[in-house]
Amino acid sequence: MAKEKSKKKKSGEKEKVGKKRFPLPGKVGRRISSFLFFLLSIIVLFSFFGMSGIAGNWLRESLIWLVGATFYLLPLVFALMGLAFFKTRYKKFLVSVFLGFFLLVFGISGAFQILSEKNDGFNLSGGLIGRIGGAPLVGLFDIWISLAIMACAIAVGLLVFKQLFYVPEREKREKESIISHFKKTIGRHPSLESISLESEEKKEVSAAGKYEEPAKQEIKPKISEKKESQIHNFPPADLLGSDRGTPNSGDTKINSAIIKKTLENFDIPVEMSEISIGPTVTQYTLKPSEGIKLSRITSLANDLSLALAAHPIRLEAPIPGRSLVGVEIPNKIRAEIRMRSLVESSSFRDSSSKLPLVLGRDVSGMPQYAALEKMPHLLVAGATGTGKTIFLNALILSLLYKNSPDDIRLILVDPKRVEFTNYSEIPHLLTPVIFDINRTCNALKWLAGEMERRLGLLSEAKA
Repeated sequence: MAKEKSKKKKSGEKEKVGKKRFPLPGKVGRRISSFLFFLLSIIVLFSFFGMSGIAGNWLRESLIWLVGATFYLLPLVFALMGLAFFKTRYKKFLVSVFLGFFLLVFGISGAFQILSEKNDGFNLSGGLIGRIGGAPLVGLFDIWISLAIMACAIAVGLLVFKQLFYVPEREKREKESIISHFKKTIGRHPSLESISLESEEKKEVSAAGKYEEPAKQEIKPKISEKKESQIHNFPPADLLGSDRGTPNSGDTKINSAIIKKTLENFDIPVEMSEISIGPTVTQYTLKPSEGIKLSRITSLANDLSLALAAHPIRLEAPIPGRSLVGVEIPNKIRAEIRMRSLVESSSFRDSSSKLPLVLGRDVSGMPQYAALEKMPHLLVAGATGTGKTIFLNALILSLLYKNSPDDIRLILVDPKRVEFTNYSEIPHLLTPVIFDINRTCNALKWLAGEMERRLGLLSEAKA
C-alpha cells in the first residue's frame, strides 16, 4: 500500500510539473489588456462607417440596442480603459476600471433616455440600459433631478479614471529633481535622451571622436584662474567628536599566567610574549613549543574563556607575519574610538588613495584604513545593533573629508528616511537623497548606462 501511495504521489507531482502554467508578469498582462481595449475602440470607431465587416456590424447593432446613442461615445470610453491599464500605478484596479466604465455608460445612456422621453425633438435613445436606469428616475424625481443624478454618475466615473491616472505630487517633484540634477552635473548620455549628462573628464574629445591627452600647459591656467569662491573648503575636523575613555584590561600579569597554566594543563607548553592593550580588546601573544599543532590550541578556546571568565575570546593562530599565537580578551572598560583622531592622522591625509575608508584602530591602537577602489565589491551586512549604520556614516564622511565635489559625486538611497537626512545639503550629491524605493530604479538604470558609456569610451581610447 505504501509503495502504491508513493507511486501515486510521484505521478501526481509529474502531472503538476507538466501542467505548470506559462509565467506572465503582471505588467505584461496589463499591457496586453491595454492593447485589447485600444483595438476594441478602433473596431467600434470603424463600425460607424460600416468598415469593420460582418462582425463589426453585428457588434454595432448589439451595442446600439444595449446603450443606444451612447454607442458613438464608446470609442472614447474604451480608449480611457486602455489608458488606465497602461498608465495606472496601482496593482489591483480591475474593479475600479469597470466601475468607472459602468458609471459613464449608465449616466450617458440614462441622460439620453430621459431627454428623449421628455422632449419630442430629441430622438437619441439610451438603449436597454437607458430604459432600465432613466425611465424609473423620471417617474420618481421628474426630469431635472433625474438629469442631475445622471450627471453625478458621469462625474464620478470620470473621477475614477482620473484617480487611476493620478501620480502624487511628491513623486513628480522627486523625479523632476533627479532629472534636473543629472542635467546640471553630468554630460549628454547617448542611451538616455531624457537625461543630460555633463561629466568633467581629464581627457578631451577631438573632432574625430577619439580621446586625446590635453597638454599640460592648458591645465595650469585653468587651475590658476580658479576663483577663491570656487575652491572647496573641506569640513573642519572640529565637527567630529574626540576619543572617549581609557581602556582597562584588568591585571594583565594574572591573565597571562592563567593562559599559560591552562594550556600546560592540556600538555601544551608555551612561552608568553608581549601584551598589546587595544581600545576594546587586549592581545596576549604566546609561542608554543616545537612539535605542537596549532589545532590543539585553537580547540581550547572555550576552556580558555572559562578559565579567564571572559567571553568571547578570539584566537589568532598564527598572527600574520609572526610566528606567534594571539589570544584576544575583551577589555573590562572599553575606549570609544571616534573619527576625529583618525581623520586628523597623517596616514589619512597623506594617503595615496582617493577613496580611503576609515575602519578604526587595531589591537595595538594603530589607525586602520582601506582603499575602496581596490575592492572588487563591498557588502555591509549584520544583525540589528551591530553597527551597519555607523559604518555607512563613517564611509560617507571618509569620502567627504578626502574629496571635493569636483572629484566625487554621491547618490544616497534612504528607504527608512532617517539614515542620510543629514547629508541632504552637501554639494557632493548628484541628486537629492532618494527616499522612495521606486525612484531608486531610475538612478540604478542611469548608473548602469553611465558605466556602459564610460567603458565604451575607454575601449575606443584603448585605455
